[in-house]
Amino acid sequence: MFVSVVRSMLVVIAVCCALALAGGPAAQASDPGDQGIAMEHVRAELAFDRTSMLPGGSATVGVRFVIEDGWHLYWRNSGDSGMPISVTFEAPEGVRIGAIQWPAPERYVYGGGSVDYIYEHEVALLAEVEIDQGLAIGDRIEITASFELLACKEACVFGSGARSSVIGIAESGSMSVPDWMKKNLERIPRRDQSSLRVRWDGTDLLISAYEREGAQRMSFFPSAPADVRPSKPEIDGISETGLLRIAYSQQIIGAPLVAGVVEVMGPDGPSWIEIETTPPAAIADEGGANEPTPPTPTTNQTINNRSGD
Repeated sequence: MFVSVVRSMLVVIAVCCALALAGGPAAQASDPGDQGIAMEHVRAELAFDRTSMLPGGSATVGVRFVIEDGWHLYWRNSGDSGMPISVTFEAPEGVRIGAIQWPAPERYVYGGGSVDYIYEHEVALLAEVEIDQGLAIGDRIEITASFELLACKEACVFGSGARSSVIGIAESGSMSVPDWMKKNLERIPRRDQSSLRVRWDGTDLLISAYEREGAQRMSFFPSAPADVRPSKPEIDGISETGLLRIAYSQQIIGAPLVAGVVEVMGPDGPSWIEIETTPPAAIADEGGANEPTPPTPTTNQTINNRSGD
């Protein structure tokens, strides 16, 4: 509750400062339906990964946000400040749209140890579209994505809008995946955590990647629970060894789930893995996770892993 109140206060203050800096509402938005100063710094579009859909078929739809240099948007867990991007899809009867897929974010450490989880330059939120078998050849489907976002630089400003796109139903169709969609699909975390070891040592969450050959830097982006933050995310959330030790407070005991995304940097580049684990219901009197000693015992440091850092 306290974190939520502080965030709300920070957002209100940031918006007031931004309005003063900007001298009032935006004179020209990037789209006639856009609202808010943020849309002076963010361009949005909607597209599919194919030219048409088969009856009973599926496609991927993506909402792309192109972000002005120096500005950033926020992941589904924004961190210590900010507000996650919100996207709501609307589609006609016979069309189903799945859950939003979020590309892995970047860490942004600032102030006295605060951490946000952000996107810079560009991000696309993706979803699977399925249509009924009964829809007819020649029909056209319009999908609309309405969004709200908070864009931040020295100050933060709100923005909102909507984008629509139409795709036809045909007997055949070809893939036509935009380059930006390919890049964001590559950052969607996998749900197979078999290549990681995830366990608890008291209230410390241990994530190791020793079995992954060449594993180097690791980062953790927590997504749940929303009301219990890691104790030292600016330090524990990144490691130069094959082990992350993430300390939580006693509040984590008995929580139904801890979840997040682990980024593992290897010789072929980064990979992202979605993890879920159940915290301990109580703390044992003795024992531990018996994790192996890291191969290179480097002390964790406060590090950003933003592009270019």
